[in-house]
Amino acid sequence: MLTVSLGTTWNTDKGSVLTISKRATQFATFLGIKQKPPRMPALGSRELGVLELFWTAEQPALSALDVQDVMQQGQTQSHTNAISVNTLQSTLERLHRKELLHREKSGRAFIYRAACSKKDIIQRLLHDIAEDMTDGDMAPMISGFMEYVGSQDPALSSRLGEVLQGSTEQPDVVTKAKPIKHD
Repeated sequence: MLTVSLGTTWNTDKGSVLTISKRATQFATFLGIKQKPPRMPALGSRELGVLELFWTAEQPALSALDVQDVMQQGQTQSHTNAISVNTLQSTLERLHRKELLHREKSGRAFIYRAACSKKDIIQRLLHDIAEDMTDGDMAPMISGFMEYVGSQDPALSSRLGEVLQGSTEQPDVVTKAKPIKHD
């Protein structure tokens, strides 16, 4: 089965780059070729830390220097080593290439914004796990999630269980259809 993803870029063996355009994706849809959502790219701890900073920042648009300032304010409290601007620029560039940050040029610097929320990242990771581990079957996913929640927060697990149980029960109310009047 052939699958494609919008805007996905592959390096070919000859070093050239192949990108599936929106028009090609529309054509694939027309032909009935199933499209998979793109996999969540692997993220390192620094990348996750930078994304968290964007999700919690007071201003949504930050330059590499802004990111460094915010990180240094937080590091003063935790007594860790400062990260250089060059390292942050590389991290921001990787997150941009992974389509997790948007950027625009402002003078000589790039200004970055989060391209997705933390909730979006979690949803994509769960999708990848479901595809890889359960072939898309949601029952083991939900069961595993409930066991995890139960080990972390039993009260929340109990409340979620009640909500799930309530959503599967059908009401005992029988409705009677009213006759339709024809004029």
